[in-house]
Amino acid sequence: KKCDICQKMFSESELISGHGIDHGIEKLIQKDFPEWDDYKQICKNDFHIYQTKYISSIIDEETGRIKELNDAVFHSITDNETIA
Repeated sequence: KKCDICQKMFSESELISGHGIDHGIEKLIQKDFPEWDDYKQICKNDFHIYQTKYISSIIDEETGRIKELNDAVFHSITDNETIA
């Protein structure tokens, strides 16, 4: 069978069905492959690439939130305010 991402042939055991993929990862795949749906298949290598991108995006998002909180704490301390 063929990976719907890289178009290479793999055994069925080396492919992952779109049906069970986390929605966050699926959204990243759909950015590059708008036709992606639950009936498509992705090889393990391509899946790991998108999984890594997804985890990186979560870390970036959380890092941004931590920075905002850190800035709020810093400004609160310097302005001698209480944080709600």
